[in-house]
Amino acid sequence: MTLHTRKALLKNTRVCLIGPRDLSTLIGKLDRIERLRSTGHIAQVASIGSKLKLLDLEVDNMAELTLVASSQSSPKTHEVSIFSPLGSMLLGAVPGEVVSLQNYARGCRYLVISVADSHAETD
Repeated sequence: MTLHTRKALLKNTRVCLIGPRDLSTLIGKLDRIERLRSTGHIAQVASIGSKLKLLDLEVDNMAELTLVASSQSSPKTHEVSIFSPLGSMLLGAVPGEVVSLQNYARGCRYLVISVADSHAETD
């Protein structure tokens, strides 16, 4: 994991949680994912527990992380909370999608390379 990615993860965990508008969007994404799961169309949609491979488009490096429901995510184990700005943007992402996150004066852009759904592995 690159220094840039590690800094983005640290910035977006434990310290910075999403606001009320973003929370409303997050709830909508969780509802959409649940509907997709009930119809069997959940394959490769980032949800809680999904392991994502990302290409950092700013520094051209790969990163791997897992989306978690807890607000207590861990950069050391590459876990990102869905309640962080980065996690909430990644929730519902699909391979091939570019996810952008504005971070103070500079933004981050990630290309979602793959999504491994933990629910598909356990079913």
